[in-house]
Amino acid sequence: MGKLDKTKLIEFVNLGLSDNVIGKTCGITRQAVYSTRKKLGINQTKIRYNVRNEEIKNLHDQGMSVKEISGNFGITVFHIYRIIKKA
Repeated sequence: MGKLDKTKLIEFVNLGLSDNVIGKTCGITRQAVYSTRKKLGINQTKIRYNVRNEEIKNLHDQGMSVKEISGNFGITVFHIYRIIKKA
């Protein structure tokens, strides 16, 4: 089982990664990531999502497929379409 320190967790959250993706990367469960994040007072903020969403829109505008974007960000294709539609 992997270990997740505060600096690495902050880095992952700022990159816009979900708890699930962070857990898979570190070899721990999504629930472990969530509870560690809460204990350390690291909250996922709207700002993080806005930055991520802008990056998704830019990648789509540059011609990257929705499926590729979905794989890169660890979120569903349906959610990628919702983000693009809000643009």
